[in-house]
Amino acid sequence: MTTSDIVQFLLESPEIETLKKHRQTLTPEEKAAFDGAGNDRSATAMKGVIDGKTWYAVYTHRSGGVFSALNAAVKAYPGIASTG
Repeated sequence: MTTSDIVQFLLESPEIETLKKHRQTLTPEEKAAFDGAGNDRSATAMKGVIDGKTWYAVYTHRSGGVFSALNAAVKAYPGIASTG
């Protein structure tokens, strides 16, 4: 992945508020992945589909992140949850 690829990815990543408008229910497998990440329910994990692309968001009232892959969102969950 080149620097320009990374910049392009960051520019296309939606805001959490935009994802909330396109929210879809997590599948049982996706829920299980977050539960296995030490999910103590102090952060919200969700997904949204925008223009055919699935995005995952993990957030609290203090911090959050948007991810293009489930494994990245699951990996980030404990750190984001610790801010809640």
